[in-house]
Amino acid sequence: MIFKRQDLRLLNGNTQYIEEKLVFDLTSLKHDVLRQLENVEVNGQLNYDNQADHAYLNLTITGDMTLPDSLTNEDVLVPFESVVSEIISFNESDDEENPDILVVKSDFIDLNPLIFTHILSEIPLKVEKEGKKIYPKGEGWEVLSEEHFQNQEKKIDPRLAKLKEFKFEE
Repeated sequence: MIFKRQDLRLLNGNTQYIEEKLVFDLTSLKHDVLRQLENVEVNGQLNYDNQADHAYLNLTITGDMTLPDSLTNEDVLVPFESVVSEIISFNESDDEENPDILVVKSDFIDLNPLIFTHILSEIPLKVEKEGKKIYPKGEGWEVLSEEHFQNQEKKIDPRLAKLKEFKFEE
């Protein structure tokens, strides 16, 4: 989604409504956790102030992302929603005055990188597939759930069992 500065000036204080479906090519974006993006929709509005040379952007981004399960590495579909509110300026002097203003150094605004950044901020730290969990295990090891670990019988290492008989002198 690209908006040219000339077109924004023609808005003349009116609102540009945005309703777009986006498709991202993740192979070119090379993100190691995000496996797939589907049903990405962007809705919102863009206002332009001719005097300040600022664009005011209010968007809601929704969609589904496919991420790996934290334990099994299986694909998990995670819905997301991100609310974006940005001030975009064409004046380079705004960069020094206010760090909250996004300054573009060209005569157009490309919203795709901004939208993708907000989608990345919605990636959860830990993803678990719903339903019965089958944890990985191998020869001599297995991954336990916290609940299963707490319910296990507390076994004392036989090499340390003698320490129970030890009495401290006071």
